[in-house]
Amino acid sequence: MIATAEMLVDSQKVDAFATRLTGILNSGALALGLSIGHRTGLFDALEALPPATSAQIASHAELDERYVREWLGAMVTGGLVEYDPAGSSYRLPPEHAALLTRRNSPNNLAVAAQFLPVIASVEDRIVDCFREGGGVGYDHFGRFHEVMAEESRQTVVAALFDHILPLAAELPARLRDGIEVADIGCGMGRALIALASEYPNQPKGSMAVRSRPPGERVPSRASSMPGNSWAEANSAPSTRATATRPMAAARCDAVWGSLSRKMSSRAPQQ
Repeated sequence: MIATAEMLVDSQKVDAFATRLTGILNSGALALGLSIGHRTGLFDALEALPPATSAQIASHAELDERYVREWLGAMVTGGLVEYDPAGSSYRLPPEHAALLTRRNSPNNLAVAAQFLPVIASVEDRIVDCFREGGGVGYDHFGRFHEVMAEESRQTVVAALFDHILPLAAELPARLRDGIEVADIGCGMGRALIALASEYPNQPKGSMAVRSRPPGERVPSRASSMPGNSWAEANSAPSTRATATRPMAAARCDAVWGSLSRKMSSRAPQQ
């Protein structure tokens, strides 16, 4: 026990908590490495290659060798990649590749690691909110919608036809017949595009509750589908979102809420 001016402190609990905090810090840094490995395609390169040197991996991925070597060192230290000192070669075990590469989607957890740097990018603004109140608008989160769309493609879209739509038992048949569908909180419209590909003759509508970053365009396939319309709502730090082009969701036969991942269907209005 350690005696302080106010209380007795259990030194074993201090040591255990220090170990836990150190693990959190190390894992946090490793999670950023996961994001980098996914975005650069390094996990995919490692899976495609036999045990290879940093120069061979960098050449395959068309990346700078020095940065690849430093990244590999972190991945080896974190136990994600194996290193053979005899041949100075690196290997991604297949059991790890099963959860880290695009080929193994929808089980690619490296996609979700990208959310951590997205959140970290607004830390200063969030600290300001603690002091001054208010909020942080969508437009400050940089790659959020890009990352969300990638995550949705391998989770929501991958499960859309076999698992999500059948939750409303009569909905697949009604979609084939042709009904009005609204996608609320559609992001980049991945689910809507998938629906349009499977049921090409039905009218569809979508609404994204966000501000579009400068230069970003509405997904071309979503906006060009026959009968499809697209509306956005601006989301500012201290204001309520207001639609720039109202969606007539009340007249739709099915409403797809991408934010809550819930689908509702009602009988056609006479």
